[in-house]
Amino acid sequence: MKFPRVFSALLLVIGLGGMTGCQTDSPSSATASSGTSLEGPEPVAVLRVGITPDAPPMAFKQGGKLTGFEIELAEKLGKHLGRKVEYVELPWKDQITSLQSGKTDIIMSSMSITTERRMLAEFSTPYMTGGQMRLGHRSDLHRYALGHPQPLPGTGGVHAGTVGEFIVDSRFARSKRKSYRSIESAVSDLVNKRIASVVSDAQIVWYQAALNESKGLAVVPRMLNEDFLGWPVRKQDTE
Repeated sequence: MKFPRVFSALLLVIGLGGMTGCQTDSPSSATASSGTSLEGPEPVAVLRVGITPDAPPMAFKQGGKLTGFEIELAEKLGKHLGRKVEYVELPWKDQITSLQSGKTDIIMSSMSITTERRMLAEFSTPYMTGGQMRLGHRSDLHRYALGHPQPLPGTGGVHAGTVGEFIVDSRFARSKRKSYRSIESAVSDLVNKRIASVVSDAQIVWYQAALNESKGLAVVPRMLNEDFLGWPVRKQDTE
């Protein structure tokens, strides 16, 4: 995925150079009794990035290595700030509490900005406009020709704790839905027709549709909502 001119704008907007939550790789350099500094390099500040690598193409693992759009952005941000990036892998449900407790300094894991989350963390200016979409079987797309019916056909799969789950519960309350720990698990059940559809971020839905095109999956070309992605930091890290 290519997003021209996005990096410089993001880094200027975030401005995390003075972030109070950052740590160092080694203890602060001491001073000898003679007043001269001890030998050794200056400690390198660490930027601890909270990530849940289960949402390709944004953040996932390939060959056991973290990769994706968010990883590229984190590396660019670390380079811009002169900080070593340290990834802290966490379950999605633990991201904000880990940020608040000081375990991480920033969440870079494709998080939608919501009113509820803004009560708990400070978000950067949005770096991507998105929304929720539905992934289903190509043979069922005719069901959505006039929009998203109420209730939705069959059982819908959602990633637990995400905006997709909230959208299904709030806008399609009479619909059947099943929550999953990962989007891959939901897509697997969809492929095997254990559920009728999957609701997730648009970029994830399009990616999964491309991966599973030969298995008959396709995107329902209608957005369920519009939202914005941002990076949360602690409330006190205003700089």
